[in-house]
Amino acid sequence: MGIIILVGIIILIIILLFYIGGKVRDNIAIDKANNETIINVNDAVAYLGKNKEYKHLDGILFLTNRRLLFYKQRFGWLNIVPFLGEALSSVFIDKNLELEIPIHQITHYLFKPVIHYSNNGFVMKEEGFTTIFTKQNEVFDFDIQALGMSENKIPDILLKLEEVQKTLDNPNQYNPNK
Repeated sequence: MGIIILVGIIILIIILLFYIGGKVRDNIAIDKANNETIINVNDAVAYLGKNKEYKHLDGILFLTNRRLLFYKQRFGWLNIVPFLGEALSSVFIDKNLELEIPIHQITHYLFKPVIHYSNNGFVMKEEGFTTIFTKQNEVFDFDIQALGMSENKIPDILLKLEEVQKTLDNPNQYNPNK
């Protein structure tokens, strides 16, 4: 009986920390231009590096109508503790911008999900390797998580990125990058 109560308390703490982390994420004040709006947010992202330079920073990826912005978690090392560490690290976001990619500089991206299965056919680990290519021949690597990758689901932030890029390529549409 005591174990059930302890597990219940831990689950409630995890839910509370994820709720607080969501509020912290929603209240991040990013420097925006007058006509810039946030379109999508993905908080299960790891920035893996730029141009063969390896980094592994966990954080949040914001998509606006002008830029992709990456903010890292301040205590990313807490992610080694399953569930509780992830919930706790999501509360502490570094307010300094780690990476900024203008949308009009992105030529295309590649999304290659890698799914690791156990011997019984259960999904053990999902990795959403995403490579973003720019006009300056820069290559940015991310691991963008999405629910349902084993069913070939693409992260919503990448689908929204395509929509924004289509409006930039259409001269009759409003171009937010001018």
